[in-house]
Amino acid sequence: MNQPAQENEKRTISRFTLVLLVALCLLGALLRAVLLNIGLTLDDACTASVVEAQNLAEMVRRIKEYEMSPPLYFLALKGLVTMAGINSVTMALPSFIFGTLTIPLTYLLTLTMVGSKHDKQTEARACALLAAFFQAVSPLAIIYSHEARTYSLAGLLLSLVLLLYWQYFQGPVARLGAVMLFLAATALVYTHYTAIFYIGILMVLCLLYKDAEAKPSRAAAPALLPLALSLTTLIPWLPVLLYHKNVGTPWADPTPLSHFAHVMAGNLAAMMPLPVVPSYLLVLVSAAAGLLTLPFAVIKKMRGKAPLFRPQLNSAVSFKVMSALLIVLISCAAYGYITPYMFGYVRYLSPLVPLTSALLATLLLSVCKGKLRKIVLICLLPACLAGSFWEVRLLAEKDRSGLRQIAREISAGRYKDAVFYTAPDFVGMILDFYLKHDANLKAGQMPLVYGFTCPEAGTRPIKHEEDVAWCQVKDLNQLHQKLIDGAIEKGKTRLVLIRDTYKPTSKFMPVKELGDSFMQHLASRYTIETTGLYKGSAASYEVTVFKLKN
Repeated sequence: MNQPAQENEKRTISRFTLVLLVALCLLGALLRAVLLNIGLTLDDACTASVVEAQNLAEMVRRIKEYEMSPPLYFLALKGLVTMAGINSVTMALPSFIFGTLTIPLTYLLTLTMVGSKHDKQTEARACALLAAFFQAVSPLAIIYSHEARTYSLAGLLLSLVLLLYWQYFQGPVARLGAVMLFLAATALVYTHYTAIFYIGILMVLCLLYKDAEAKPSRAAAPALLPLALSLTTLIPWLPVLLYHKNVGTPWADPTPLSHFAHVMAGNLAAMMPLPVVPSYLLVLVSAAAGLLTLPFAVIKKMRGKAPLFRPQLNSAVSFKVMSALLIVLISCAAYGYITPYMFGYVRYLSPLVPLTSALLATLLLSVCKGKLRKIVLICLLPACLAGSFWEVRLLAEKDRSGLRQIAREISAGRYKDAVFYTAPDFVGMILDFYLKHDANLKAGQMPLVYGFTCPEAGTRPIKHEEDVAWCQVKDLNQLHQKLIDGAIEKGKTRLVLIRDTYKPTSKFMPVKELGDSFMQHLASRYTIETTGLYKGSAASYEVTVFKLKN
């Protein structure tokens, strides 16, 4: 083939690749846009409370006391809501933008990871497009592309940090490249605390890397400086970080280490581009198949007198894969021991979906060749797409929280002359958001709302240690009875108990037990007028109306 024909073919391939990438970005944007107005849950409401602060000092105080994250995301969101106002859509919009931008970044991440030598450009682009597809349809990535939380931004920044970090395995890096790595890594550590852990892994790998050609100019050690400097920028934030560390997670008891296999499989499954239950079963089947074939691989290696495992520490591609793989595997092994949730603390794993998308695409195209590759892709791609549409439909068919409908009914006057109790306490924070920003009630129109442990929780957020202290108060029902008696004196004729159907409990915060006791206390004194269930795709609520006066 002559030179002009080769150039035309390359341009045609590039245009086709660009068209496919744009189509994948549009697909991902569509799947995410459908969820923009499905509303908020607990953590989003906490974010709203933070960005409602009137000045920077008050905002930092609220981040310290009510949040468990650094401030960058909240500052970005504050800028948006200052211009556009606070509502469910504006709260979700930044995560939607960050999540959509991560799709083309996943393409670049994968292309850089697998290499793009001239004789393998087509294969590398196919792998990168497959990874971008996985990122576009990943249920976990989609879910956290609408929540008003740090995770979507963290995923974008982690991918950018890896792209800039991998420059050091390709050749000498200009000063501008080092500055960009420093800025991206600094932004990442100011977005989520897990970044400290990720950057530590990258710094260790810098020391292990050895260039195949033994050229000092291509050593990865220079990446240590911008990465280390990014960590030092956290020094001004260190008091808040230590405060967050000391608070811990009193709302949940630690998961026993004996659950390791379950936690590991659940975390891996959550990051797959399929719904989590099929992914969980697929991970278990794959792990079982791997264990069954391992003895045969060992025997084969032993007969050949070759080491079972020989990492290519002088291969740039191998080191790129290793850096992504280590972050994923260590995270899957570690996250999940601070909560009792079935699939671990998967929200912390959502920023890693670009990495798992890149690794999965690379694995599939490396292992599957010829007809097998076609069969696997023909089966897998429609399954991923169908699963994504199914998950999005389930999320979009109703509000995220049943509290949105309750707030609208309160504003419509259904619960006149009523005092409200929310259980657990944080339910009041979500209800407060919907009353103010969805039902648009003014200060004088807000109902009387109490938290079922801390009374003030119905109208404001409370610190984690404050909630723990209230949960340890003796004779809590008698304390609230005094508040109820006071509400009766003010003319309240009904008590509306709004209780989350999910009833968590822990050593320090026995929410379920306290809630059951409060419910029994009310039922022993007052007549139940009506009951109802308000369903949401993420949180549903039981509403019990008690008559305070006959």
